[in-house]
Amino acid sequence: MRSVRAPRYRGWRHLVHPYAVAVLAATLAWVGAAAAQQLKSPINKACPIKSLTVCPGANLMGANLAGADLSLAKLAGANLVIANLSHANLMSSDLTRANLSGTWLLIANLRSANLKRAKLTHAHLRGANLSNANLAEADLSDADLSGANLTGANLAHAILRRADITDANFTRADVSEAVWIDGKKCAVGNFGLPCREDTRPAVITSPPWSNSVEDEGTHDEAAGDGGEMP
Repeated sequence: MRSVRAPRYRGWRHLVHPYAVAVLAATLAWVGAAAAQQLKSPINKACPIKSLTVCPGANLMGANLAGADLSLAKLAGANLVIANLSHANLMSSDLTRANLSGTWLLIANLRSANLKRAKLTHAHLRGANLSNANLAEADLSDADLSGANLTGANLAHAILRRADITDANFTRADVSEAVWIDGKKCAVGNFGLPCREDTRPAVITSPPWSNSVEDEGTHDEAAGDGGEMP
């Protein structure tokens, strides 16, 4: 009986089209070049990473600044999206209106930092020191604040929807009119926890032209009553 010989194994290369391999290689090279260019951008070179640095509007997106000393730094409006600032010292730094979405700030020192109107959505602030920090009007939606120290922090009008505040310390923190994790609005003069819901009725103001329109209508009616038909 004639035996049937199994086909010889030629390795995995014959299963992958050469063009697909070339496309994948080109894509990976492009991504690597883009990342390298980001870290070597002129903006980053002009911004020394040190205490007291003055770099408003700096582009530090994705930068690895873990453990850096940026105390008293002027970084208002800076782009720090997905940057790594874990264990960094940002004490008394100016980060007003800065974009820190998805930024890693694990156990970072942000004591007395100014984060007014900063964007901290999905930020990783687990164990961070935010005592006496100014977070007024900041957006902390979906942020991880577990174990963070927010003693004496200003969170007035801040947004904390879906934030993780497990074991966070809010002693003497001002949460007046802040949007809490469950979507409710805290009352005026609310310091510390719990967040007491603001039960004041909504104030509906008339548009500035409403009185003039009403007056005009009244004037027309008065004129109609006293006028004579032609």
